[in-house]
Amino acid sequence: MQSPASSAWPQAGLVAYVLGTLAAAGTSFYMVRLYALTFVGKPRSAKAEHAHESSKLMTVPLWVLAILSVVALFLGLPEIHSLGELGEVFKRFTEPVFAQANETLGAEGHHALWPFAAAWVIAVVFGGLAWAMYAGGLQNVPEAFATRFRGTYRLVQDKFRIDELYEVLVIEPVKRTAYWLWRVGDAFLIDGVLVNGAAKTADFLSKAFRFVQNGDIQRYVAIMAAAAAVILWTVLGLGGR
Repeated sequence: MQSPASSAWPQAGLVAYVLGTLAAAGTSFYMVRLYALTFVGKPRSAKAEHAHESSKLMTVPLWVLAILSVVALFLGLPEIHSLGELGEVFKRFTEPVFAQANETLGAEGHHALWPFAAAWVIAVVFGGLAWAMYAGGLQNVPEAFATRFRGTYRLVQDKFRIDELYEVLVIEPVKRTAYWLWRVGDAFLIDGVLVNGAAKTADFLSKAFRFVQNGDIQRYVAIMAAAAAVILWTVLGLGGR
């Protein structure tokens, strides 16, 4: 029987690390760009010219979150001998959750420092690139890129057309399915046949029988006499042949 580590795809850990690294690079670039466009340079709108600091009701919780983010940094530091028990606090806390995954990927006992250092280098490099492009000496690069690669720029500006793709693949099929379920199931079967159909049938029968069930005794007697005559004619006339 194969062990969990031998049954795992050998490159799974590497692919996960590469994807996480790309996500970290994009996050670093985007957040520095966000800060530069929001707080650095000249205001680009009338509302931005009159912007002011929020009240303490907003800023104090943000200060708390900022302090806790620094605390989270120390909780996530790799295990270094000089740090003592401060290293890998978060890793030890979540170890029971990821124990099976680490065993499957064969990642148990790996305490390399280079992934942590590489993450910092990538964050600093891409954050510095964003600062140079939106607050430093490379501010002409975004406009030049948008002019040179209009299609790519428009695709990114339109959020990779995810909304349009979702509309075509999910929203429209669901809407069409819901429409026909309503037309066939609700409007035709339930309302048309079961509910309104029963009412219309009762209404038709009531209109048909109202001519004979009208409370007129003489008409009742006439109908009974006619029925008796038909019965006698059927029994005596046809039966006597």
